[in-house]
Amino acid sequence: MTLQDKTVTKLREAIKRYFPANTYLGKLTPVDLQWTEELDEEKALYESLKGKNWTQIPGEILDSLPSGYMLLTDQAFPLFFPAWLMRCLEQVSPSEIQSFLIYSFSPKRDLVPDTTNLAVRKLKILNCEQLSTLRYLIDEISNSHSSEYVRELATKAIALIDEVSVI
Repeated sequence: MTLQDKTVTKLREAIKRYFPANTYLGKLTPVDLQWTEELDEEKALYESLKGKNWTQIPGEILDSLPSGYMLLTDQAFPLFFPAWLMRCLEQVSPSEIQSFLIYSFSPKRDLVPDTTNLAVRKLKILNCEQLSTLRYLIDEISNSHSSEYVRELATKAIALIDEVSVI
């Protein structure tokens, strides 16, 4: 099952409305210009995003780094995150990007280290309309996803978004 055309249209409009396509020239990842071989993901992000806005990011970089938005600095995150949101809508069926989106924002208090604080920090960067758009997208992906595990994580991600929205 896939997202309905009407829902996709609404989400595309919300992403375009609430996430301006501003060119960003600041620091993209915590390791800009200081990478080693172990940090190839950050290097790929840097090279693909530097001096661009979210509408200019090639789909291949999004597909190759389905959770790359979590590597972005707090300043770059809200400016490039919508590219991944939009890519979720371009996928015909549940995709890796959709699954990572849900996984990234679900609490992981049982992991060592607990990455819930990273998810909360990223969520707090977003404004109310952006959070609402993310919540709606996660809910819609969850409703059409075949994996019960992903649907469970989506419920937890939505609860975390709601918690951050109230704070």
